[in-house]
Amino acid sequence: MKKLIYLLLLLLFIPLVSVGQGVAEYIKSASVNENLENYESAIIDYSKAIVLSPKKAFLFIGRAVSRAQLEDYYGSISDYTKALELNPKDVTIYIARGIVKGQLNDYKGSIVDYNKAIEFNSNYIAAYEVRAFAKEKLQDFYGAIADYTKCIELVPKEEYYNSRAKAKEKLQDFYGAIADYTKCIELVPKEEYYNSRAKAKEKLQDFYGAIADYTKCIELVPNYASHYNSIGLIKALLKDYSGALSSFEKASKLNPNNYGYLQNIGQAKLNLDDIYGAIVYFTKSIEIKPSIAAYSLRAFAKYKLNDFQSACQDALFSKQLGDDSSMTKKLIKLLKCN
Repeated sequence: MKKLIYLLLLLLFIPLVSVGQGVAEYIKSASVNENLENYESAIIDYSKAIVLSPKKAFLFIGRAVSRAQLEDYYGSISDYTKALELNPKDVTIYIARGIVKGQLNDYKGSIVDYNKAIEFNSNYIAAYEVRAFAKEKLQDFYGAIADYTKCIELVPKEEYYNSRAKAKEKLQDFYGAIADYTKCIELVPKEEYYNSRAKAKEKLQDFYGAIADYTKCIELVPNYASHYNSIGLIKALLKDYSGALSSFEKASKLNPNNYGYLQNIGQAKLNLDDIYGAIVYFTKSIEIKPSIAAYSLRAFAKYKLNDFQSACQDALFSKQLGDDSSMTKKLIKLLKCN
């Protein structure tokens, strides 16, 4: 919606020439009402101005903006259509109308308007950007990539590489996505881009590369627990349970009420044969939020300690929560839980 308001308001910066004093007063009043977010009154002001000066496209544009703010999208589209009748080559009006159509999920209609804007100005970058977004909404990721590529040709900004990377990920092109995230990092080395590249590397099972990127994320944003947890999960996959435990503990220290981090600590301890320690953390996790995984893992830990009665209780709790895993089924059968 921020992009919508920005683009639409740009249309209002039109010199107020050849308008009568009455029209000018209504425009002034409308502007005051818009600043106060009193859009109903702004619409009334624009409507009165239109009666006095019905051939001024910017008056219909102003009313369209206020109508869009009130989520009267059909009314807004009607006003943009009238503005285009008066000024049929204004690409910004086509884009504004296309964006409002998008608010109604009419992305095909949006694309028609964006195509028209590009027809009039083939280098108008905003048209390619919003068209790419509409194509993504229609699952046309190849088309979106083509539009983001055009944006990059016109202005090679990191946000366009980032958007193209995400579209490539939708097509499972993780190598292509990594290349774009790398370009983002070259332009602006933000935590967001290292994080995205790390996740793409995980998809390709480049686990050490992913750990390197998550580590860079931590350098840039030291207090973000999720990155420590992500490193811990990868290290657990690599069977580096001591390293995983260390990472999970750092994540939990930063966010002690995250039941998932506590559960991960418990699982790492279980893998390290610290059964009592594992049970402590599964219990802490359950106290915050009972979950299938925590109950089933605690049941298994108790089974390893030959605490069969408590193991049965946890296995049955897990089943009641919807656990249909083979491990829990086998445990219930093995222990003959009632």
